[in-house]
Amino acid sequence: MNRPSGRQRDRLSDQAAATTRLLCARDPCPMIVLTAGDGAGKSTLLAGLEPLMQDVAFCSIDPTFLYPLQEAPHMDWALQTHPREVIWKCAPMVRSAFFVTTFSVLVEHYVKPNFRRRPIIIDSYWYRYLAKEMLQNPDGANVFADLTQRLPRPDLVVELTCDYSVAFSRKDSISPLETGSGINPQEDFIHFQYRVAQTVNKLLPADVPRVNLRSTTVAQTTANFLATIDAWIHDLE
Repeated sequence: MNRPSGRQRDRLSDQAAATTRLLCARDPCPMIVLTAGDGAGKSTLLAGLEPLMQDVAFCSIDPTFLYPLQEAPHMDWALQTHPREVIWKCAPMVRSAFFVTTFSVLVEHYVKPNFRRRPIIIDSYWYRYLAKEMLQNPDGANVFADLTQRLPRPDLVVELTCDYSVAFSRKDSISPLETGSGINPQEDFIHFQYRVAQTVNKLLPADVPRVNLRSTTVAQTTANFLATIDAWIHDLE
């Protein structure tokens, strides 16, 4: 995804400020989930928006977001190292327990303190993580699934879409958690990402508004994401 130019950044800054005002004016404040396949660009999108929307709580299960955690220092090693190769080899219940614990840190220390008090934009929430566990670790997935029944519900889900072959080309490295195996990286990546997307669609609540957004350049995708939120808020009024 091409980075925005200086002029584009100025326009996006103004647009983000306007969207922030709309979100903060909602009572209660909404929670928005941005979900997408690996390599679609959602992390890049959210990383660019966060400094422009400082009154919005951005949340992610990514270790770079969670670490360090003063409230739970015993989790710091796992959050800092995020040993994907180790997780891949864990026994089913141990693997799911790791995800449940990590996700509980996200919810208890970042989502719940802001829920309904500040607007929240959250990377994937639990949907993609449970979908992957259902496909890769069915023996342990029920442990994670039980937790999700106790979590706050989002108000809007935005699905960022991207051709899987393009997403694969954007990846500097590929882990088994993104392919389901390590045998034929590109072919397995495309097949697995498709299966994850289908599973996520089944997990998303039917009564929560859902909008599809095509991943293009960073500037255009960001502008379209903000416009999507604006349109959704105006429809509520």
